[in-house]
Amino acid sequence: GEAFVFDLLKAQLEPLRSHIVNWVNEEQESGLPYDLTITDSMTRTTTYVEVKSTRQAEKSAFEITEPEWQLASQVGQGYHIYRVVRAGFPDARATQIPDPVLQWRLKRVMVYMAI
Repeated sequence: GEAFVFDLLKAQLEPLRSHIVNWVNEEQESGLPYDLTITDSMTRTTTYVEVKSTRQAEKSAFEITEPEWQLASQVGQGYHIYRVVRAGFPDARATQIPDPVLQWRLKRVMVYMAI
């Protein structure tokens, strides 16, 4: 999933020449509450990207950790989640959720607990 989103973002953003996409976990898991960063050299802003992937075709629910939700709350529109379904398959696809906390407040996404 992470490689898929990394390649997708590089293809979309690097032709603009003002964006640098960095795969934080490319060599090993960093433990950070994001997997990729997008740095815009024009605005000097960084967008943090968390990738949530599944090999299944339709699985809308996924786990988000407290550190991920905290960072999303702190940076707002500077945090995006990409949900990848069919990860590892030729028909994989990604859905972007920009500013997930705002999306939750606007009732466009749900957060729930499970035990």
